[in-house]
Amino acid sequence: MIFSLYIFDRQGKCLLYRGWNQKNKSKTAIEHEKKLVFGLLFSAKAFVNKMAPRKLDETENEPLYSFTTKDYKLHYLETLTGLRFAMTTAPSVGRIIEVLQDIYRLYVDYVIKNPLHRSGGLIQSPLFVTKLEQMVEALSFF
Repeated sequence: MIFSLYIFDRQGKCLLYRGWNQKNKSKTAIEHEKKLVFGLLFSAKAFVNKMAPRKLDETENEPLYSFTTKDYKLHYLETLTGLRFAMTTAPSVGRIIEVLQDIYRLYVDYVIKNPLHRSGGLIQSPLFVTKLEQMVEALSFF
């Protein structure tokens, strides 16, 4: 089961939030949640990098790709450009790095290549959102 998807820019601004299979939340609760998730990712990444047995260079894969609690599993992908994709799912869902990479490809195809998109702006492409919804809802663990 998928609960939510967050796309953050390099500075921590949430470019897109989508929620599924969860109770309705107020706008204030969602805004607070976005900040908490980014802070959690920032801290967890710093911790993982600090605990790594050797210093990683820019070309190596991110050592943080998911963590699990009793209530959810958070999956994480950071691109070389600093975009951060985070998806929360049920704890039983396996590793889904390929799904996050597919979402990144959709982002490139329908947001970055869109001449109307302002760099650094919120994602407002209806076509991207439609394709994203179709892709996510077609997943076996949706």
